[in-house]
Amino acid sequence: MCILQNTKSCRTLFDIADTNPIYVENSEAYRMSLSPMTFATILKKYKPMFGHNYTEETNEVDAIQRAKKMIREKWLTDIPDLEEAVENNYNSKNEFQKDVEKVLQMDKYSQCRYIPIDWNLVKQHAEKGEMYVFKIHSKDYKETSKGKRNLQTIYWDDVLSGHSQHRLSAYGEIFRREAVSEDKRKPFVHKKGSILVNKRFADGNPIPDRLYNIISAKLNNRPIPQVTEAKDVERAQSLIDGGKIVSREAWKNITKDARFYSGEKYFLHNPICLNYKTKSFDSKAFSQDRPYYAINPIIQEHMHDGGISPAFIGIDRGEKHLVYACKINAEEVILSCNHYDTVNGIDYLAKLEERADTRLKAKQSWKQQDSIKNLKDGYISHVVHQLLTDAIPLDNADACPSFIVLEKLSREMKRGRQKIEKQVYQKFELALANKLSFYVSKDVEEGLPGSIQMPLQFVPPVNTFEQIDKKDTFGIMLYTRANYTSVTDPLTGWRKTIYIANGNNDEIKSQLRDAFLDIRFEGKDYVFSYIEKNTGHRWDMYSGIDGKSLDRFEYNKNTRQYDAYDIVKVLDGLFDGFDKSASLLEQINNGIELKKIEESRTAYESLRKAINMIQQIRNTGNKKEDDNFLLSPVRASKGDAKGKHFDTRYSEEFGNLVYIRDADANGAFNVARKGLIMDAHYKYWAEHVGHTTNVKGSEGKDKLALSSYVSDREWDLWLLDRDKWKEHLSEFALRTQD
Repeated sequence: MCILQNTKSCRTLFDIADTNPIYVENSEAYRMSLSPMTFATILKKYKPMFGHNYTEETNEVDAIQRAKKMIREKWLTDIPDLEEAVENNYNSKNEFQKDVEKVLQMDKYSQCRYIPIDWNLVKQHAEKGEMYVFKIHSKDYKETSKGKRNLQTIYWDDVLSGHSQHRLSAYGEIFRREAVSEDKRKPFVHKKGSILVNKRFADGNPIPDRLYNIISAKLNNRPIPQVTEAKDVERAQSLIDGGKIVSREAWKNITKDARFYSGEKYFLHNPICLNYKTKSFDSKAFSQDRPYYAINPIIQEHMHDGGISPAFIGIDRGEKHLVYACKINAEEVILSCNHYDTVNGIDYLAKLEERADTRLKAKQSWKQQDSIKNLKDGYISHVVHQLLTDAIPLDNADACPSFIVLEKLSREMKRGRQKIEKQVYQKFELALANKLSFYVSKDVEEGLPGSIQMPLQFVPPVNTFEQIDKKDTFGIMLYTRANYTSVTDPLTGWRKTIYIANGNNDEIKSQLRDAFLDIRFEGKDYVFSYIEKNTGHRWDMYSGIDGKSLDRFEYNKNTRQYDAYDIVKVLDGLFDGFDKSASLLEQINNGIELKKIEESRTAYESLRKAINMIQQIRNTGNKKEDDNFLLSPVRASKGDAKGKHFDTRYSEEFGNLVYIRDADANGAFNVARKGLIMDAHYKYWAEHVGHTTNVKGSEGKDKLALSSYVSDREWDLWLLDRDKWKEHLSEFALRTQD
């Protein structure tokens, strides 16, 4: 890489001219010429072909026809997007030029040439100080380099190989980073003889930053950081005394981040045009008003080609975990289900919570806050890599990629969650889409699918989140409504559908009569029976198990603890004096009054709350095992689990549902199952309707007849009555209007 000085002797050094001594034949040194493609560049081949310039032509139609012939023979192979301009009819040079320039202005095409030069002449100018010559360097080029090369190195080597399907583009930039000035240098130096503490414990687990700083300070007799709690100091000392810390003595002075102090650095940023010979998708073939949907039918057809059913990975951006992923097959069998709180041995959930807590304390004490952005970005990069390794099995040619199913959350919900610094929703989705739009893995051998020579595309190109926001299908990324996913019983399909509004006693009585078939005491438990309206399915909700109340908790804002709510105790008090051998609901209707048991509520308000607590399937208690658990109020009616309430704390009792260990895992599982429904919509549409069938939208535009929307009614039918769901599939899969 050369940078020219602004001197008269050097300014014209690389000018293209036959008499320029810098250009020689059969040299091993080359000048790379990168220039933007323009209409004038295209026309340079016009005169050699036809003997005169394009601009001299007076007959515009003839000139356009000759220009089209020239483009077909000389340019169409390298610039396939010019095919439309070549095929269209024009009567005006200006109109033809506009369409050609529209293609060239896509920032996709640049002219890249390699011209042999005299390297000795270059060195002479460099020795005179008229130019600066730099060697492009990467850590992967070191002789001592080990491990796999970075993707950037793989891209760079490929575009310079001379036979790449990618090419360097114009508008490269060079950045100069000055060394930190002497007066501003405050580097941290590990003195010779000081104790260097490993960032991980002896067992390999990472040390939290707050403990690491205390441990390092103690071992080096430095003052302990001011923002420190006494329990952390005690914990750090116990770790040191217990031999849990790995450390060594510095054999010389070691400057932390020495690269910022060792001198100025130069960085080359050069854009690369990927797959520049690939023609852009013709979106009109599928939908005139949805250009980003052009790839969807292609992806769907590929995913179902050859009779191999794709898997579905449901992603839950949980309440307790950062990202939870559950992978299922077409038969709803769970293949894997794990959270990504810990990646590469680093507990990012703990780190993000710790960093957020430290920033809050610094803010409250008016101190400088540490950045959390880089930590979030690093986490996103790692989790996207881990997720795609599972979703795209490049090591198995017979396997099919998985659909990745995400919750379609509103912007308001995302914006609200971003206030909690550990949430990474929107950035995660955009990073995932960016990776899937051009998927290359450094783990794949050259020339195989997934290598730089055979990159894979699973979603349309994307630059901003708005390009995927509000879409249902985006390549292999499917977006579904998040409604009830984490609170749907994975064993029975039950979800909350009874909603008793607050009101006076008569109003609540009326709602009870409308909602329930019966309220009774059966064996040792209270039972609330009702018919679910979407499916006609009968449900029996129980107050507990063998007389013991279902575990239910309420958060107490004053104590910041979770208070246990004893449903059975409340119902025993309310129904005191009732004949428990007869229908309790019938006795209420016959005028027997409930007993008032709370000063702040009427008896019927207490019953209303008890019913809500029975339906509160998701709970968190004060014990570790009660964190974010799921306990269903209904009992399984068949199989080995017959008569049991699904409980994530004992998920090993429920066969393949052993993977559903908390409510976030259940959310990921049900998100994946909604992906199965969306896929069924596509298959019905492709088989019975086809890609060309459209319906009129509200604005009069044609829209695809396919509907990816999963309504609450369809969700209930799919869970509880699969035959009835199939009868209504045409209604669910196809839209009749916008």
